[in-house]
This record gives sequence, structure tokens and C-alpha cells, in this order.
Amino acid sequence: MGVQEFERFSECEGGVLECCRKGAFIMPENGEKAFAYKFGNLSSGTRVICSFLKPACGDLLARVSVDSVVYDAA
Repeated sequence: MGVQEFERFSECEGGVLECCRKGAFIMPENGEKAFAYKFGNLSSGTRVICSFLKPACGDLLARVSVDSVVYDAA
């Protein structure tokens, strides 16, 4: 099963994998790991709705913005 491509500003649900001081690593429903800046306060396992801002390029992850929290794992 290949990675489904999303267009810019398309939305999907995803889960927070881990966080750092810069933001959160998120696994969207397409299976491609992404990064959201300024959301380092989210707990691992939290389910979110996110919008794609930039596709993955080379060794850089896709950029997403968190629109809302569906389930808070804290």
C-alpha cells in the first residue's frame, strides 16, 4: 500500500507520535510522518485534525498545522 498524496490545505486525522521543544511529530492517516511547529505541548497518543502545508521533500518531513484536537491522551 503506497503513501496517499494530499494536496496543500487538505485535512486529515492523525496521531501524535512524540514531541520536542519545537513541535510535534504526527502520523497522518496517509502513513507519511509529518511535523507540526509550535505544538510541542501535545501528549503522545493524542488524536488531531491537521492540514497539510508543505509536502515532504528529500529528507525533510511534510509540514502540517494542527486544526483541532479530537482526543487528548493526557
